[in-house]
Amino acid sequence: MKNMRSILLFVAALATTAWATVGDPCHNDHIPGVCVKTTDCTAAGGTYQSGNCPNDPDTVQCCQKTKCDTGECRWTSGIQSSCSGATKTGLCPGPAGFKCCLAHDTFSRPSIPTSNCEGKTESSGAKILDQFPGSIVTVYCYRPSEGPSDTSDHPKGLALDLMVGVSRSRCILPYASAAALLTRSPSPDVQP
Repeated sequence: MKNMRSILLFVAALATTAWATVGDPCHNDHIPGVCVKTTDCTAAGGTYQSGNCPNDPDTVQCCQKTKCDTGECRWTSGIQSSCSGATKTGLCPGPAGFKCCLAHDTFSRPSIPTSNCEGKTESSGAKILDQFPGSIVTVYCYRPSEGPSDTSDHPKGLALDLMVGVSRSRCILPYASAAALLTRSPSPDVQP
């Protein structure tokens, strides 16, 4: 009888274990994603990161796709919705609510100022522009110091200001910060 009670408790515990469902929202470094099988993710042109779909099998990971048509894959319905523009279906992995969110405006690639801007800062800016084509309107780098209390890296040519649309800033900031760390330059300011 004691063994039977232990088995029943074990079965009851298994029944209440919370498993995330394939197709649930997730985030990779603040970038919206969807929990899908890794094979489905790569087949749809996405990339995945482990650890963001808790309690799912190893074959299910958080998939993101930052480039689709002129936009990026985002949640377009429900509490996770982060798209305020037009959408296209069939370009993103996962359920129908995860669609290609098109940019309100698509901008031509801006130039990165080279006057007084350090090479590693220019390199970080180029990586960001490559990752988010059509999203950045203007790039600023150097400005004169505003006096002894000015702690900005702009007078040193070690900072970038990226002028973007409001709907794009949430995705660009985490990437820009990572690019800055990779090149060991200060984080760029992303301002909507």
